[in-house]
Amino acid sequence: MASIMDPLPGEAPRKKKPSIMDPLPEESSALRRYVADPALSFFAKGALGIGEGVVGLADIATLGKAGKALENIGERISPPPPNTGGVMPPDWKPSLADNLPRVRDLGVDFKRAGEVLESFMSPEQQAVNKKVGLAMEGGFIPAVKEAIQNPSYLAHGVLQSIPLSIGGAGIGSLVAKGAGVVAPKLAGALAGRAGGLARGAIGEGAISGGMGAEQGRQESPDRELTLKQALIHAGSGALTGGIAGASGGLSRRLGITDIDTAIAGGGLGSATARGAQKGMMRRAGEGFVTEGVIEEGLQSAQEQAMQNLAAGKPWDEGVGGATAIGMLTGGLQGGGAAALFHGKQPVPVPESIDQQFERAYGVAPGGLTDEQLSGMDVQRAEAGVGPPAPPAPFDPNAYYDGLVGDQQAPPAAPAPDPLHKPNAGPLSRAGAIAVDTGLSADPFGAPAPTEAFVPRAEVTTPPDLQMQNRDRSRPGSIAQMNAIANNPDYDRLGVGRSPNEAAPMVSVGANAPVIPETDFGTTSRVVMGDGSKIGVRYAVVEADSVLASHNIDGSVNGDYFAAVPPGTMRALNNGRIAALQAAHARGTTEAYKQAMIEDAAAHGIAPESIAAKKAPVLVRVYDDAENARPNMGAISNPQSMRPRRSRRRTTLACWMWPRSRPTRTVT
Repeated sequence: MASIMDPLPGEAPRKKKPSIMDPLPEESSALRRYVADPALSFFAKGALGIGEGVVGLADIATLGKAGKALENIGERISPPPPNTGGVMPPDWKPSLADNLPRVRDLGVDFKRAGEVLESFMSPEQQAVNKKVGLAMEGGFIPAVKEAIQNPSYLAHGVLQSIPLSIGGAGIGSLVAKGAGVVAPKLAGALAGRAGGLARGAIGEGAISGGMGAEQGRQESPDRELTLKQALIHAGSGALTGGIAGASGGLSRRLGITDIDTAIAGGGLGSATARGAQKGMMRRAGEGFVTEGVIEEGLQSAQEQAMQNLAAGKPWDEGVGGATAIGMLTGGLQGGGAAALFHGKQPVPVPESIDQQFERAYGVAPGGLTDEQLSGMDVQRAEAGVGPPAPPAPFDPNAYYDGLVGDQQAPPAAPAPDPLHKPNAGPLSRAGAIAVDTGLSADPFGAPAPTEAFVPRAEVTTPPDLQMQNRDRSRPGSIAQMNAIANNPDYDRLGVGRSPNEAAPMVSVGANAPVIPETDFGTTSRVVMGDGSKIGVRYAVVEADSVLASHNIDGSVNGDYFAAVPPGTMRALNNGRIAALQAAHARGTTEAYKQAMIEDAAAHGIAPESIAAKKAPVLVRVYDDAENARPNMGAISNPQSMRPRRSRRRTTLACWMWPRSRPTRTVT
């Protein structure tokens, strides 16, 4: 029986109005909302975005014809039957499309695929996505407010962006491999972990530009791109890559992890020791600013503006909302990565038992009995000398003399002690060395130690070798070298013309050709303390290939002072070499190496030569004949050649230790 509520003839069926008596919609299960939905965002939507970006790159090159061809692939496989007005030609045969009509729907339509994936999401997540999407049309503030109230939208945005970064990293790696064939010098800058920043920026720009091009093609009436549109999307991708590179560089300077660089092969260790010294909240805040506000915020704004220009819309349409969501999504991703992953805190290298023994008694362990050691302790007490004090904390002012340059005059000899006996045996002489005073002969009439040893104080510089006249076993020198090793700053260890700053100076015995020509760079000159000028040439060498006079703990390297064969490299600036050797051993040279590669235009060394080294060190090679000067060590320290007068000077240790730059008045 008809009802007055029935629709009139030709009228569409009337929708039932919701009522409080209607049953409540069934809520989705936790498994669907917290497992299935994230899986769809990460795997399905993420993979769809990678495909869209790759096809979009082909669209830019073909003006949209590549994407259009993929869209129409079904019709190419099975074209529709000819329109003959119902009369089929006698030679017409049924095609695959007549048996399987859906073949025509096999075309790749990213927009439709995205809509299908969205329909698979839980109703709750679909509602959230619609609410935030509508808020984005209202501008920056409404979008921020709605996204904060619905954090699941941002979480799904992060899940979708991670696969895009992985796909971009793959594109960056392909570019690096191609550069190895076309431009070998460029390949060096893109190789290894040091090139992770560049590869990540290139990949991110490529994916972004490609996605914009394919989305623009889908909205075009003819499903293709004009030359102007292709250029706009290519420029947008390049701008995105540039912003990513700048943001990654800022993250590296701050010492925090950049997620794009890490995924591109820069490793989670792209963070440095400087970041490890910061608290988690500070790292998270800096990551939010670099990845969210600076990178994703600016990228989203310019991408939306470029999309509008390519489509002929007002440039600022939707820019505010896109900026807000990009900033929050990027900030969540970058802040989380920076907070969770950080560089390693520099671990101070403690003295070994053998080193403590030698510092206390002045002899190498192995030849003394417990009774003899006890006797030496008794002699210390009788002489009024207590146990040897550990190295003092670093104080730039207290150790100013000698810290300005890499050389200093040797310490004054200890005053003669009335207890010293010239006929004492080797054990008593060793004890005298340890306490800087003479001690009585061994009370036990001890025999000579079973192992030969050479106390440090008896190591002297041969008369013909004047490259090192500094005692680097002093606590101040040890602290200075460790400060450099914990945070080697390329800006203070790179290009320069002063001997007590910039890259360490080294010489090769007899000027033998042990450094390959490919590892050399430009020539320069260094102004020595006496005003003379020495020609140098920049080169990159392995850290352990250079002899330093002392080790990082202040102990003497006897090989440095011994007769060495031609081709042996010895340092003139020994502290810097010892510090850089220790820095490579501690793993604190990532930023130093990357800065050296980026500074190729200044020193002239090919980036691939630097990248090929396991422990690269930039050095200034000078003529070995210069070492014949009787005062080579002294003139390599310009400060020591100047008359002392009242003025303020900054120590080398302060320059090498960026966080501390104290000065003092020298009279």
